[in-house]
Amino acid sequence: MLATLDPVTDGDPQGWFDAWSGTAHTLADQGDAAVAAGHHRSAGWAYLAAAEYFAKALSAVDGLADRSFCCRPSSSTGAVGRV
Repeated sequence: MLATLDPVTDGDPQGWFDAWSGTAHTLADQGDAAVAAGHHRSAGWAYLAAAEYFAKALSAVDGLADRSFCCRPSSSTGAVGRV
């Protein structure tokens, strides 16, 4: 969590959004890899953690200058998509 917040400048909603959503995407990718390897419990943990970090990212949305923030294409499993 501290590694996620380290590059964020105080009062920078775009930095907050980018940091948390970047970590969330990393965790979602780990979930995809775990599913592909047949590790469904690990995948569930990764997806749950990703969802929590996406929620943290969304707490900064009101402060963003451009409301067209969006995400990435759906994962191969369809578990993570638009935020």
